[in-house]
Amino acid sequence: NDKTNMVVVRALRNKDDGVIYHRAIIRRAPVFRALSGIDYVNFAISSTNYREILSEKSYAEYLRFFVKNYSRYIGPDFSDDEFDISPEELMAKAREEEQMLRERGQYRVVETGASDLFTANVSGPQNFVLAVKDNRLSMKTTLAGFTQFNRNQFKGLNLGTQIKQAGEYQLIIVQQIPSINEAMSYFRTVVTTRSLFEPLGQVTYRNFLITDENLEKMADGNKVDEYIDFFRTYYIQRTPEQPTPDRSQQQPEQAEPAQEKTTPKTYSGPYSTQVEAPHYFVFVIPAQGVDKTEFTGGIEQYNAASEEEQLQIREVPVDEFRVAIVISGLQDKEAATRYSRTVVQNRDLYSPLGTANYRNFLISADNFEVFLTEKNINDYMDFYKLIYLGE
Repeated sequence: NDKTNMVVVRALRNKDDGVIYHRAIIRRAPVFRALSGIDYVNFAISSTNYREILSEKSYAEYLRFFVKNYSRYIGPDFSDDEFDISPEELMAKAREEEQMLRERGQYRVVETGASDLFTANVSGPQNFVLAVKDNRLSMKTTLAGFTQFNRNQFKGLNLGTQIKQAGEYQLIIVQQIPSINEAMSYFRTVVTTRSLFEPLGQVTYRNFLITDENLEKMADGNKVDEYIDFFRTYYIQRTPEQPTPDRSQQQPEQAEPAQEKTTPKTYSGPYSTQVEAPHYFVFVIPAQGVDKTEFTGGIEQYNAASEEEQLQIREVPVDEFRVAIVISGLQDKEAATRYSRTVVQNRDLYSPLGTANYRNFLISADNFEVFLTEKNINDYMDFYKLIYLGE
């Protein structure tokens, strides 16, 4: 706003880098000497939340969020040596330690105690829960929205809904989701359907999946906050189980009828056909006339609930008329294909684009550099159809 200026340090890779930088910079008195006699605050913030405070022209609400969610990382546990190390050196050191752990195949686990409160076996039927931290807020409109949403989007599941109390939280519970995989699909769709949460205004809320047994434990013990850590570990960070085929039930293989052989098409353009490599999922959208902030914000929320880890999003200019919204972190073509199949089905993500013309596609990291040079989307789509779709 007109009374506040912000100095923003950008390009911090993730939350860890942001916290490390913040911890280091707040101990350097010379940095703040010019602000003597001036009221100021400092904090770390994600790009999504940064855009939110710019939109609201106020950081007061975010400061409460920051104190609640970051305070565990910014306590007074500095070492004597840490004072003399620059933020850049600390971040490099953290990456080095992270890489060493990866090479050893070991991970550090922070025990929160949540695993002792709830049952770790989370297979079987699930409930989706919207936990609203306000006992006075009327939930009728929100409940009606979920009921209509379930009827329109998940009619085949025959889902039920109810409202329940758990301490300082009101819970909207969507019941009878048959399996954890279907529940994760439901969760990802819900969290990116912003209209469902509009009646809540600025109130604090959480949403998660939970079994009947753990729901009873959570509600009876008023343990919503504790369950969030459990949900993050046992749902968001879980490795999907791969079903083992029951060979006893398999039918004997039968010979396929002979088919007429056709000569496959060959490709001779600028793109590499070696596509078994790290991939991007790319939206090419107009540079003007669409709400890019809302569009990328929706994708970031969707990615946060995705089974793919460490997804990142960035904007890359294509030319003066178009930009590419690039989702990276997809390890190979198979992972990119899985991501593509789910994201293209979530039509709410595309609402900020309105009636604008856009394209989306998979592309290897190397071929994306070629695309930025060629700037011919029709040529790439011809390549895409041939190599990826076999058309």
